[in-house]
Amino acid sequence: MDPKSLLIVTFSTKAADELRERLSEGDLLKSDVQKMHISTIHSFCEKILEENGHVGLNIISDDAGEKNLLFIGKHMEELGFVKECYMSSSNIKYIANKYK
Repeated sequence: MDPKSLLIVTFSTKAADELRERLSEGDLLKSDVQKMHISTIHSFCEKILEENGHVGLNIISDDAGEKNLLFIGKHMEELGFVKECYMSSSNIKYIANKYK
């Protein structure tokens, strides 16, 4: 089997690095291990996005605070916004800004 045709996906960088190291210590040639695509799920998805013209996306960044707003909207009651739970999602930004 051609090593270039293998995709090995892990969740953490540490796991990907350890897997590369262990495979290199085994019967496989180091050059074969280097040809395999071993990465985290995050870097693999980022590569797919970049290959399809979505260069420079910062998926983890939340400069606009949208992830915080989604979290607040989902957990309003647990966060103590009992009276505000009836509010529409468009008003969540007001609540978030008011209470920081």
